[in-house]
This record gives sequence, structure tokens and C-alpha cells, in this order.
Amino acid sequence: DLALRKFITGIRTSAGVPKQVESREPVITKQALEDLATGRTEFKTTAVKTHTKNPLQVEKGDIVTYTIRVYNEGDINGFVREITDYLPKGLKLTENSAVNRANGWTVENNKIKSWLHGKNEIKAFDKNTKTLSYVDFQVECTVLDTTNLTTRDLTNVAEITSQDPKEGVNVRDRD
Repeated sequence: DLALRKFITGIRTSAGVPKQVESREPVITKQALEDLATGRTEFKTTAVKTHTKNPLQVEKGDIVTYTIRVYNEGDINGFVREITDYLPKGLKLTENSAVNRANGWTVENNKIKSWLHGKNEIKAFDKNTKTLSYVDFQVECTVLDTTNLTTRDLTNVAEITSQDPKEGVNVRDRD
């Protein structure tokens, strides 16, 4: 059972000057891991993750770095074969970005896709040690003209568009 969280890890000006950004990395408490191990979570298969989602101030030309984290909350090892990120009209994939090249992003209209971790097995959730394994993708986007844009026009959404359980095991993701 793979679960995805996307969060901003940095913003810098077009001149490369970093802007102050509070940590937005998801937090999973020991209690949330215990609940996942015993099936006491609200959705039975998903650990509760908390992180700030307050809007951040950006300007035209700013480069926003996102981390897309895929957790394996299931009982078997799995593979995330493809991630799709649906870029809103206020963002575009940053050109000539070492981060984007390293993460293997390809562009299709307003969608970008990566197969970076297609061969990287994500270990199943270990109920005994309460260990939740994950892989990270990163993507850099450039903010386009912000005139007349709403928060929604800059809200960036991603999803797992292809995943497989461990090789040789045929199981559907529960959600």
C-alpha cells in the first residue's frame, strides 16, 4: 500500500538566493506508527502524517523545489514505477535543472513524469520495529507571472500513476 506526500523543501530567487522556508517535511509520530501496526488508524492502512500546508509567498521567476515522498505502508515490498506531477498554470518545469535531470522528469503538456525509482524496491512496513520505508523524488519548478493568479493556480498536485508489488506477487493496492 503505497502512499504519497508532496512538500516544498526550498524556494530561491531567479538569482539563486535562497528564501527562508520553515520545514514542511511530514511528521509521523510513534503513536501513528503504532496505530498503523495494529490497524487502529482511521483508514486501517494509512499512517497519519502531519505537516504545514500554509501558502508561501513567491514571485515571478522564483524556483520552488518539491520533494515527492512515497511511503510503503503495506505488508509486502513494492515498486513505484511512475510518478505524475500535474503542473498548474502558475508553474513550469525549471529548464536546465540538475535536480530535474537527476530525477528523470519528462514533460507531456502540463504533466511531468518520472520513473526514477522504478527498480528501487520499497520495503514493506515493519510492524515489529515500526519502520516505514520510503523513496524521494525531487522536482524544481519555476513560478510564472503571478498577476491575477489564485492560490489554486499555484497548487501543485502529484500522484503515483504506476506501482507494482514485489516481483512475482500479484496484489492490488488497497486504496
